[in-house]
Amino acid sequence: MSGRVQLATMIEAAGLIPSTASLVQSIANGTATGLVNFQGRHIGDLGLEAVILALKHRNFVEWLDLTENDITSEGVRALVTALTNNPTLHTLTLTNNTLDDAAAESLANLVETNTVVNAISVYDNPNISRAGINRLRAAANARDNFTLGVDDPDETTHTRHVLRRHNHNTTGNTQAHDDDDDDDDDADEDVLHEAQTPMSSRVSRTSMSSLRTPDASGGAPAFTLPRHRQPPPQHQQHQHQQQQATADPTVVNQLLDQQHRMQELLDERDATIATMRVQLEEQEAAQTQAAAALISEKEQLQATIAELTQTNEQRAEECDQANERKAELAQRLQTAIDELESLRSAHADSEQQQTDLTERIKAMKEEMEDLQQAKDDVEQSKADLETRLATQLETLKTQHEQKVKDLGEANEALQTQRNTLQQQNESNAQALRDARAEIERLQQALQEPTTSDSEDAGATSAKPPPGPDTPTSLQEAEAKLEGMLNLNMDLARFTTRERVVDDKGDFTKGGYGKLYRCTIAGHDVALKEIDVRSRPRLLEILSEKSNTQAHANDKRVRREVAILMTLRHPNIVSFYGICYDAERKTLSFVLSWADNGSLFDFMHLHKRQISHVDKLRILSEVAGAMEFLHAHDVVHRDLKSANVLLDAVLSAKVTDFGLSTFKNTETSSLSRVAGTPLWASPEQVLEEKLRADTDAFSFGCLAWEVWFAVKPWHHGKYEKDGISLLQLALKYEKHEYLPLEKVINGQEMPVHLRALLRGCFTTSGSRLSFALLHAAFRGQYAAAREQRQLNEARQQELLQGPPDAVWKFDPEILATLKEKKHALSTRDTVYVVPLDLGNQDEASLVKTLLRQAGGRTARQPDLLGPFGRKVAAAVITWCDQKLAAFNGAMHRNKTRFRGHLTSTSHPFAPKYEVDDTGAATNAEEKAVLDRVTTKTGHYRLLDASLMKQDPPLRVQRVFHGVNSFDAVVGILGGDFAPLQKTDIGWFGAGPYFTPDLDYALEYAHDCDGADVPADLRFLQLTPGEVYRIVLVCDVTYGNPYPVTKNSLHPMVQSTAEDKLPTERWQTFAGLPLVAGHDAHIAVTAFDSKSVDYVPPFDTHADWSQPGEKPVAELVISDTSCALVRAVCVFQG
Repeated sequence: MSGRVQLATMIEAAGLIPSTASLVQSIANGTATGLVNFQGRHIGDLGLEAVILALKHRNFVEWLDLTENDITSEGVRALVTALTNNPTLHTLTLTNNTLDDAAAESLANLVETNTVVNAISVYDNPNISRAGINRLRAAANARDNFTLGVDDPDETTHTRHVLRRHNHNTTGNTQAHDDDDDDDDDADEDVLHEAQTPMSSRVSRTSMSSLRTPDASGGAPAFTLPRHRQPPPQHQQHQHQQQQATADPTVVNQLLDQQHRMQELLDERDATIATMRVQLEEQEAAQTQAAAALISEKEQLQATIAELTQTNEQRAEECDQANERKAELAQRLQTAIDELESLRSAHADSEQQQTDLTERIKAMKEEMEDLQQAKDDVEQSKADLETRLATQLETLKTQHEQKVKDLGEANEALQTQRNTLQQQNESNAQALRDARAEIERLQQALQEPTTSDSEDAGATSAKPPPGPDTPTSLQEAEAKLEGMLNLNMDLARFTTRERVVDDKGDFTKGGYGKLYRCTIAGHDVALKEIDVRSRPRLLEILSEKSNTQAHANDKRVRREVAILMTLRHPNIVSFYGICYDAERKTLSFVLSWADNGSLFDFMHLHKRQISHVDKLRILSEVAGAMEFLHAHDVVHRDLKSANVLLDAVLSAKVTDFGLSTFKNTETSSLSRVAGTPLWASPEQVLEEKLRADTDAFSFGCLAWEVWFAVKPWHHGKYEKDGISLLQLALKYEKHEYLPLEKVINGQEMPVHLRALLRGCFTTSGSRLSFALLHAAFRGQYAAAREQRQLNEARQQELLQGPPDAVWKFDPEILATLKEKKHALSTRDTVYVVPLDLGNQDEASLVKTLLRQAGGRTARQPDLLGPFGRKVAAAVITWCDQKLAAFNGAMHRNKTRFRGHLTSTSHPFAPKYEVDDTGAATNAEEKAVLDRVTTKTGHYRLLDASLMKQDPPLRVQRVFHGVNSFDAVVGILGGDFAPLQKTDIGWFGAGPYFTPDLDYALEYAHDCDGADVPADLRFLQLTPGEVYRIVLVCDVTYGNPYPVTKNSLHPMVQSTAEDKLPTERWQTFAGLPLVAGHDAHIAVTAFDSKSVDYVPPFDTHADWSQPGEKPVAELVISDTSCALVRAVCVFQG
């Protein structure tokens, strides 16, 4: 932390008022006078620490007045430590604080060690005992011409010497001058009393008469005498003098000598006052002269700027007749002129401004010439392109007609399924809504306040008695709703009940318990019986948070009931209800009966063969069911062949949600669950944190098993007993997975299927989504059914998006650079290509990557040296797996957010207020979203057409500053680290990005060219040179949440006002993103001198104020939504 930031933090911690804080800052900045007055400000020890830190910045303070500031001995000890070697401070006033003997000891040490200090005052500190005063006097007596102001604890009230108090209301030198005459008038009376005061006390007080105190504003000093105690009455003085003179004539002479010394001290004070007055007059004259010079300079600058403005306007008029591109450049020129106008308020150097403007105009002209040349080239090649396109069009037309036919058939089938599912979900959702409404109504009725006895009697007589169907309590209503939803079915309704046995005649029993085949209303159903402590009630099932005191098995049961009850899909086992046996303490799930049992039994126990087409259909159906679950934030965590049932026509039904969980939409992390080892992901086997894509790995194991008809890890040397858990863990630590290229069980996996499973068998965070897996297997199944293979290019498009997607490099560019590409040693599917900045085409690629961010970055005249930092090296990078993950994230967001702006009941509806069009109603929130996330905003969206769809998706170019070259390799080979593990973040926990390159550069750390890992040595950077690294990235999001100065995180809305941070927006610090939103957006005030504290603006009107530099900050929750496109290394 810098000294300036540390001082600001200390001032805030001490709670200093603005004027006091300003005075402390003036000490640190060197703008205060040598006489600093903190009288009566009550800064305390914390405030004193800030003053001490400010004194360390500058050594110019000569007088420091800390009168009446609640300072203790601890504060004095710290102050003495700081002043031990101070070369300027000569006077220190600590009157009227809470000092004791420890403080006296510290001050005595200061007197003995620092000879510059020649005056200290500690009046009105009654906790300093005689021992402390004697210690101070001893230290003062050892010094020549040292002035010490202390009280004598042995003096009585009527004899104590009290100098007049300094007027705290003094505001300048006028009061001090007015007091001089009063001081002269009282001098004789003070001297007379001084003669009656003991010698030791007298010397310490009268010597302080030369002290001078700055005025309360910290400006020019107001000179007053220190405080004295009132002298005894006049007649007592005369009596005492007569007694003294009668008893000892020498006393008179001593009094006269002391009077003479007092007069000398007063003369000294007057001389000092005169000197200071001369100094103040000289300072005032110098300031007047400086102000006149500044006014003159300002007038000259205004004249120069006016001349420059006139010249620039003439140049702007010359560009008015240009084509559309020239008009855009003219707009940029006007922007530059506006920036020049804003700089006038800051008195910037006009000559440098003119140079910058000239360079910009020159760059714009060069760009215009380049554009004209490019236009000519395009027109020249247009004819050739049209010929090529005509030929390709005929070919594509034929292919398109065939594809349209195939897709039409598939679409009809899907539409039928979709309509069925929608009807089922709407019916179920309506039933749940009715249930909740009924429960809320009954709860409200039960909570109505009671009336008096007489009123109760009247009400009772007026109301008819409840009918037989009217619920009289919440429990009865709950029971009634449970009956409606079949959550407490009577076992007597089942006409038959048989325990299921396997081929050997043994009872079928899995991890869940017993299985029965029953008949109800003429239909076969399955009863899955498990042991429970109690029957799950409706309110428990509907509750979002289970009772933390409940047994783990009971919570698991409630969660499984909630999943089965709320989700309906053709490939998820049908749920009809539950039965509870109170005597046996068992609960039975009533599920659809699967005639062919589980997929595991079908393949491995019954040894039934599955055709090639049916394999693809089953895998497509399982992938579709998992896509549906993940779209509703349900993670299975135990996907395996034993949990996939096959009905009479071999249609797959995913079942057993005992280990499932609801994934929190604002975090990618799940609790650890072991699963079944042979199908479990490496994270489950190694007991690491889980993500939702743990199911994708398990699906890959399932697909491998289905294809080869071999249990996972029961091939080759593991065929007899299978692999052990320890051996499996060791393999997964080495990133060794099920083999895809080998011939197993007499079969070889086709290339297209290997590609899909390779996307499952990779590190968490980069695995294929079920949206992509479902689409790919559905296409494979359709192709197999028609006895033709899916075109490999089509699969590539399904997985990674179209070849011309904005988040991908042009294939022709990659073809020209393929000779230079390097694979990372840590992940051989990640490629990096160094760019030759001396090559015009490759340098242009870097410029394009930076320009596409928009905003200030795009307006830089030299994009190879933006914001005064030259690009020293650059590489582009890509990875097929990460491209697939990014494309999958877009498909997932498209499914998840569809319709979220038009329905308030949508689970992902915005959590901020919106109007009928989905726009924010709050002006500040709307301004933030319009500036950052719209196609007409300040920044660019890479594909504006996505905003016209439902839902509107964004793909945006952003930057991310990193702190080392090792971090670059780690992110390229792995992923962006979740921010909550390293830094709480101001606007939510997640990776941070910004479309403002200058902001990212400030966040990046200085790196030595010698600290480059082997994977990046080809950059050939100079050891000892300082560089800064910025990752050029693309991010996608669909439901941004605006964070403004007055935003309050929904998770803390119920928190008491006095427990909230001073700034409401700070409630987002370290918390997950708002539920249902995949990004947080903020516009903050960027000061290039510091990025430690960048708060939001008070209002969006401040964005355009002179001197302000607004920047955008973007936080995402899912790292698969961020794709690194390039690495730029800038000179430090």
